[in-house]
Amino acid sequence: VERGAGWAITHMDLDVRIEKDDPSMIVAGTMRARLDVESSDGPTFAINLSNPAMRWMSLEGPKGARTELNRKLPDSKALRLADVHLARHAQRGDEIDLRFSLELAGRSTQLVARPDITLASWVEGWYPSAFTGSDHEDMYTAKMGVAPGTTTLDMPGDWIAISDGALVERERRDGRTIEVWDLTDRPVARGLAAASYTAAEREVGGRTIRIYLLGEHVMSVDRLAELLAASLTAQEARLGPFPFAGYGVAEVPDDIDDWGAARQQTFILAPSSNFDWEHGNLPLWAHEMCHGWWGNTVGTTGPGGKIVGESLAQYGAVISVEALEGTEAMNEFLDFSRSGYNDMQCARGYFRIIDRGHDYPLATMGDSDASASLTHILADSKGMWMYHMLRYRVGDERFFATLRGLIDRYAGNDMSLDDLRAAFVAAAPEQRLEQFFAMWLDRTGAPQFDLAWTAPDGGRAAIILTQTGEGDPFQIDVTAEIVFTDGSTIRREIAVRDRETRITVDAPEAISGVTLDPDHRLLVWRPSYNAAPEVDGVPLSATAPWLDPAVYAGEYYMKQRDVNVEVYGDERGFWTRVGEHLIQMFPYEPHRFKTDQGWVTFQVADGRAESFLVEFDNGTSASGIRVEREPSE
Repeated sequence: VERGAGWAITHMDLDVRIEKDDPSMIVAGTMRARLDVESSDGPTFAINLSNPAMRWMSLEGPKGARTELNRKLPDSKALRLADVHLARHAQRGDEIDLRFSLELAGRSTQLVARPDITLASWVEGWYPSAFTGSDHEDMYTAKMGVAPGTTTLDMPGDWIAISDGALVERERRDGRTIEVWDLTDRPVARGLAAASYTAAEREVGGRTIRIYLLGEHVMSVDRLAELLAASLTAQEARLGPFPFAGYGVAEVPDDIDDWGAARQQTFILAPSSNFDWEHGNLPLWAHEMCHGWWGNTVGTTGPGGKIVGESLAQYGAVISVEALEGTEAMNEFLDFSRSGYNDMQCARGYFRIIDRGHDYPLATMGDSDASASLTHILADSKGMWMYHMLRYRVGDERFFATLRGLIDRYAGNDMSLDDLRAAFVAAAPEQRLEQFFAMWLDRTGAPQFDLAWTAPDGGRAAIILTQTGEGDPFQIDVTAEIVFTDGSTIRREIAVRDRETRITVDAPEAISGVTLDPDHRLLVWRPSYNAAPEVDGVPLSATAPWLDPAVYAGEYYMKQRDVNVEVYGDERGFWTRVGEHLIQMFPYEPHRFKTDQGWVTFQVADGRAESFLVEFDNGTSASGIRVEREPSE
């Protein structure tokens, strides 16, 4: 045990004073610490995880104790430590009380004080945690920021705040707003956002839905509150009671920093552009809300851990879309995601990953060299579909009952992918789920078919399925809906076991079309995944006679998103890569392209694109400027 490690914080009360005119945040508080190892000459406490934004101002321990503030570790740019040297050694089980104060002396991605907003995310380590050793920064999790107590916020009088816990007091006092958030009964890692918000609340079964908006949007604050309340009701009907006092959504300005959303333990911080959708962006809020069960209550451990956290939260979005908008909307979301949401988190996005050679087995992602963003997308695309297929395989009653049982069993603890597999195998022994999980978790890919059929011969016709994907052929049972030229239809179950599968059917007329899996119960490639967008009802082509990829190809910098994007293409199509996101651009007219998210217009001079403007379907925009690279030596 390193010096200062081996202690746990058992209680913490925070007092946070926020100023907007001269933006600042001062954090004062008291805490109680308990020794959990045999002996120690005193604890060490840590702040900051990504940048040295917070600074220790004071730390007072028991009588006779000596403190050392803002100590650095050689291998960490962010951590600032405070050491307490006790007058006498503590023994296992001893507790000490301490008083401290901190100030925000810089800024970080999710730790900011500005004239229009102050926010602090638990991922920044903005309040003290018990030091665990030199690997503290790398090993930090939400559990390390948990201590029962209260968070009292003192802010400008025209501001209100959202934080974790139950809001037990909000009053105006001497031109200030004072709020108290209680985390005694259900402590979690703490975050906050304070600004001049317009707020709405809804009660759902004793839990509070909170919406905090900075301005007017397509969907009003009251309508958005109703939407989230309905989403919570739908998810509770499937997963059981929400584990916390409530859930909230808070808007932050688009220019706050380059992140799509910041998930806290009981609320989410989302940039303004997420609120400008007619449909209300239901999948985003439902997904983050579902982390209340998966991730915040049931933790994850081991390889493939994102499948028992991230993928299950993504299925919360599926549950909500199905309950609030119907089966057709659910299938559309499973296939194509939705505007305002990540366009790769769907079946079409997953097959794009396959096409680009970026696929990994879901069960081994934790042991792979895949980036965090890629594994996130795989978990939210193929992982979501794995649960959807499992649901139909075992039936709704057993599927959701098993999930509720896992929540009860692992609440407050970590669950592995092996734990989940074992639970479903035990719940449905007749379904041979060992083979199902091996196919969808332990290998890459998904079925891709070439489909053909013959003309009727003696009242019979053949249907031929040929698997075209790499690797061993999948062994699945798939429904085929067969349409004849007279408009009649029949369905047949096809047991696919080899590279090529052939069946014969009664064919009173010629076959005009065959649809595989018409009820959307399998992750299989569908021709619609390659469909081009339409303008005025006319589908666009992947290429055009005037399209010369060399004019546009290269690297561009988008200041609004603080990200570099790559533009490239060939005779088959034209693409933009943003991190792990791959977006196809369809030529509409010279220098102007349509994507599934909006329009891209390039500014061209002397036969070479210098910049571009993106006009998103939600009314927002962003621009990019070409990045010049020095030639390699």
